Amino acid sequence: MAQDLEVTGTDPASLAKIKVGSEFNVQVNTSFKEGVLNPTVSLFYALGSDALTAGFNGQLSGNVPDDLQLNLWQPITATGKAGDTVDFTVVVTIVGDKDATNDTLKTQFVLADAAGRDLEIKVTEPEDGTKVKTWTNLPITVQIKNTGAETMPTNTPILYALSLNGQPQGNASAFTYTGDALEPGDSAALPLELGIARNAQTGSSDFCFNAAWGVQNGQQIANNEHVRDNNEGCFNVEIEPNSVNENVLTLNSFFYANNAVNLSFKNIDVKERLRCEVIDLSGRTLVAETLPEVNRGVLTNHSILLQNVEQGAYILNIYDGDLPVASRKFMAY
Repeated sequence: MAQDLEVTGTDPASLAKIKVGSEFNVQVNTSFKEGVLNPTVSLFYALGSDALTAGFNGQLSGNVPDDLQLNLWQPITATGKAGDTVDFTVVVTIVGDKDATNDTLKTQFVLADAAGRDLEIKVTEPEDGTKVKTWTNLPITVQIKNTGAETMPTNTPILYALSLNGQPQGNASAFTYTGDALEPGDSAALPLELGIARNAQTGSSDFCFNAAWGVQNGQQIANNEHVRDNNEGCFNVEIEPNSVNENVLTLNSFFYANNAVNLSFKNIDVKERLRCEVIDLSGRTLVAETLPEVNRGVLTNHSILLQNVEQGAYILNIYDGDLPVASRKFMAY
């Protein structure tokens, strides 16, 4: 079977504004005209009258059906001066292709002081050096500014990722910007929260928030900004261990008997539902439960049943939401 791959378009589209001197991603849109097995796909590109440069090269595994859409990404550096119109040529090939008439696409980019879509990211809160405890939520404010030439409409997806001391923290995520449309030059503040894990390493920590203008494409959200030279805001905090806050809850009595932990406590300033957990000395959780709502100032009795627990030492931890408010060690017998 002959192999044939057609180039159908690029993003940015023809005559899109690209920021001078920036590195941006070109997405090349292609479509398989014939079914193919394990194709090797290569992309070549040229700016102006330059010779073709080898870009993407890779093999797809398995059977590829007719009409499958394939998008290839290639980073390009926008060289020249503002006002220039730059010719761009892209060629996509697969091994065994007998028809080269649909392999090539030619388009143009306009170099400008501002890209068409370009967000600048700054973290305005917290201030560097702010102290934060483990097991708490840290409010942060991220300012986004539309430094591009296009309006960013409301309900635009924002792709974001977080790194800690230079290490990515999980995969990129997305949320929807629901504020007013951002005209070029406009800014908006995004109030967010950063959860500081209970086992977070204490000491000086550098967090960086990276975000970009996105676009919804079916079930996927893709980067729609192309230029990524001002998309990161960083801040430094001092993480401290979170000691038990006994000003929230008072334990009047506490004892183990009849395969249960029995406690009597008074709510002084509980903000959320109380949670209890019993752990062994290795940190393994044996029992975890959420208590009914308790009224402030009321003395409450509660029992936590422990089944099939071996004799030995255990720890009861009580939390107001995620805030530790009491901890007691006991012996089961």
